[in-house]
Amino acid sequence: MFARSIDHAAAQDNGVDMYMTPAGEVSAADVHPDLIRMVGTRAISSLRFAVACAYAMPDAGPYGEIEVAIDEAAKQACGGHRLYNPDRFSKAVWFPWQGDIDDAIGGAYVRIRAHQTNQEPV
Repeated sequence: MFARSIDHAAAQDNGVDMYMTPAGEVSAADVHPDLIRMVGTRAISSLRFAVACAYAMPDAGPYGEIEVAIDEAAKQACGGHRLYNPDRFSKAVWFPWQGDIDDAIGGAYVRIRAHQTNQEPV
């Protein structure tokens, strides 16, 4: 489960609280093609992929998914935000990672939110 969930203050964006489902491991075929392109020359077979669904609260409206690729050997993860209708994917970014799938999802989320509020480049 997303035990180390993003704290309440960090999960707010323009007054909208976010709820994330527990992260789950998926295959490369289940993630957005743009994430696959972002992993570049890294061997797909050596990566793990995970997804967590995001919902805007309090109406529980879908807010897309946080998708990550995890390179355990390099201790890095690459993640971005997938939106539907139309299907599009934010610019994914590699970042230092150490831990589990929840840490990768949380790290991607923090970077996505910071980018969207122009706090740091992605």
